[in-house]
Formats: sequence, structure tokens, C-alpha cells
Amino acid sequence: MKVLIISGMQTIREKLKQLMEAQPDVETVKEAEDNLSGLQVISNSAFDVAVIDLHMPLRIFTETIRRMLCLKPELKIIALSMYSDRRYLDQCLQAGVCGYLLKDCAYEDLADAVRTVSFGRQYVSSSIQGRYEQPSSSMDIISGNPS
Repeated sequence: MKVLIISGMQTIREKLKQLMEAQPDVETVKEAEDNLSGLQVISNSAFDVAVIDLHMPLRIFTETIRRMLCLKPELKIIALSMYSDRRYLDQCLQAGVCGYLLKDCAYEDLADAVRTVSFGRQYVSSSIQGRYEQPSSSMDIISGNPS
């Protein structure tokens, strides 16, 4: 599996990259420091999954997701977010993300989230999923289970 990590914070990129490189089913992990460089990397290389830090206004984030999917419709995208608000989850899913992972559980759940979306299923952090009676989408959503 080939994974791209996009975040403006170098420490987050490095930790997530280290975590993903330790996974036996991950063959390549690349990094990009912002959305524009992420778009450039995606247009020039093939990735199965992109993990994108939602550290910008939601409107800009969702537009970036749409642009990435126009370039590579088969790309699976996971939003890495500090927002547990349903509005963020809904808008990200509507834009085309396959996963929504809260930063406070990212290191524990990232590998499972990447595998889940790579198999064509949606992944939502369990701490969010448990707050809502109905998933935001008609697709089956897998949520991380707390230990």
C-alpha cells in the first residue's frame, strides 16, 4: 500500500510516517507539507491512501479534497482532524473523504483506518461515531473500538 501524509506540522508528519512505515502492508510513505504540494505529489505519483491534516478553514479543505479526487478518483482520503463537530464530519464525507480520524487517537487508530479505507469502506473515529445515532452517509462505516 502507498500512503501520502499531508500536514503543515513536521512533527505530525514524521510520527505518522514512522507509524505507517512500521506496518508490514505499507510499501511507500511520502510526505507533503501543504495542500498545494500534496496536489503536486498526487498528480505525479500513485497512492492508495492520503492522510490530510485538517488545519485550515473547512471550505478550503473540502475544495482540496475535491481537486485531489478529480486528479485521482481512486484515491482514498482520510481527514485528520481535531474537530469532533458533526458539521465537519458531514462536510468532509460529502467532499469525498473515506475516513475521519480525530488527532487525539490518530497514533492508535491510523493503521486500522488506512487499511479500512483501502478496502473501500469508510472509517470514522469511535469517539465521534458513538455520538450519533445514524451515520452521515448511507455507506457502511467502521469505527475504531477502544481497547
